[in-house]
Amino acid sequence: MTRERRAPAAQLGAVLGGIRVRLAAAVALALLPATIYALVQADRAAREDEAAEVAVLRQTLDLVAKGHEAVMVQTRQLLTTLSGQPEVGGDDLAACNEALAAEVEQGAAYRALIRTDTNGVTVCASHARMLGIDFADRQWFRSVIQGEVRMTLSALLVSRDPATGPTVVMSTLLTDANGNPIGTLAAALSLDSLLAIARDGTLPDRIVAALIDRSGAIATRAGAVGDDLLSPDRVRELLAEPGTPLPAEGADGQAWLLLGRAPVDPASFQLVVAGLPATPWSWLDTRFQAAVLVPALLLLLSIATVWIATGLFVARPVLMLADRVRRHRRLGESIAAGLRGAPTELVELARAYAELTEQVREREEALRGTLAEKEALLREIHHRVKNNLQVVTSLLNLRAASAPDDAARRALGEARLRVEALSLVNRGVQLECSVVPLDSVLEELAHMVHELDPAVAERVRLEVGTEPLSVSADQATPIVLLATELLSNAMEHAFVRGRGGVLGLRLVHATDGRAVLEIGDDGGGIARATAGGAGFTLVSMLAKQAGGTLGVDTGPGGVRVRLTFTPHQGIEAGSLSSSRDRAS
Repeated sequence: MTRERRAPAAQLGAVLGGIRVRLAAAVALALLPATIYALVQADRAAREDEAAEVAVLRQTLDLVAKGHEAVMVQTRQLLTTLSGQPEVGGDDLAACNEALAAEVEQGAAYRALIRTDTNGVTVCASHARMLGIDFADRQWFRSVIQGEVRMTLSALLVSRDPATGPTVVMSTLLTDANGNPIGTLAAALSLDSLLAIARDGTLPDRIVAALIDRSGAIATRAGAVGDDLLSPDRVRELLAEPGTPLPAEGADGQAWLLLGRAPVDPASFQLVVAGLPATPWSWLDTRFQAAVLVPALLLLLSIATVWIATGLFVARPVLMLADRVRRHRRLGESIAAGLRGAPTELVELARAYAELTEQVREREEALRGTLAEKEALLREIHHRVKNNLQVVTSLLNLRAASAPDDAARRALGEARLRVEALSLVNRGVQLECSVVPLDSVLEELAHMVHELDPAVAERVRLEVGTEPLSVSADQATPIVLLATELLSNAMEHAFVRGRGGVLGLRLVHATDGRAVLEIGDDGGGIARATAGGAGFTLVSMLAKQAGGTLGVDTGPGGVRVRLTFTPHQGIEAGSLSSSRDRAS
């Protein structure tokens, strides 16, 4: 099941790591600089086209703005001139009406001219129907009559004269000969006149233009400027960054470039906007095809050619060779027999592989024979070591039986115990090759030491707790000898004069990757037997040979000796081996 699931991933990895992919990648890398250069040139051409469009747009905006500003300047001059004429500012209202009507007839830019008193009521006008209209609530009137500005331009208004329609009003303060305010003089501007230049044929085709009033609304527009093109959001963007081209798209999908500029005259409109249709590059554009598509297609065509040619002339013969090698390994068939038509280099490679295979086979046969001899020799060595240790144990038993006093018998017994401990290590090496199962060896050792003296064993309970742990034979030897020394000393000294208790051995893993061997009793024999004596010196030396540190805890509850060491799973260094040799 696992092999079936991994087969697609393995197959994909083989394809991606194959010759065809690598050669295709090499060709792609070789052609990549040229392709990048073509793309950079295409981007440069696109930027130049965009810069040219922006330049035309700025020229267009200048023309629109200049036309609008000319109307504004003309209106300011007209109001300034009229306010200084006695007929307009005098008490003869009939003469005032005639003067204003004459100006409106001469200038197509004005729908009406009016004069109001200080209360905002029209006292004379270019059209008689406008007399008596009250403009006191208009912002343009209040800002002028209250002295906030000398001259102002209103937002887009709906005139109170039905004949005038939507308009904007420019007004100025009217004073008498002593400079006292007597009212206002205002001109209702024709919206068409504000953008008349956009319709006189001097601007590019499909030009759009608009004036944005003080409230942010479109006061007037020229060209195909719909609400979708100059939406409130786009107007806010243009107001936020005047002078920055803004790409936009109309309802018909046409791309536009819009540009706004704040007028120089603070009494004019808030923003002048001009726009031109943009011509973005697309995949249908011949410029895009020549600059981008052609290099990209050439790159893909080159990669495809390399992929197909490599598959026919390189990959296929190599796969044939791999198949013949597998058949040679399974069935012993000749490798060169199935390579007819393959390149000469692959045939030579197949011949060299066949020769190498034969040499390897002969070498493997020789190594197998040598390995079998060494394994037999090693088994014989272990068997002889085991027999020798048993002979030494037997001799020590015989010698202890004939010893003249207890001290000699005890010394011979301790020597026999150490030999048996070494025998346990040797047996572990035989079972586990180069490593020793330290947990099982220590368990067997603890039971063996506990049962040496049946009289003491009856009143002493043995508690053993070990976790699985394997170490090298070089490390196991000093650890087992150390455990032998501590256990035998505890059995001999901790439970004297008929005293009973508990003898414990514990082998656990520490959290830092080390292991801890702890041996203790609830008496005081270990401390008395080892502190300052030869036994303690031997234990300390064995702890160093094992590569660990020794700790002793004594108290009313007994004695605990801990060996903390880092387990080695093989023959690590000469230090352990040489230390063991010195101990022997």
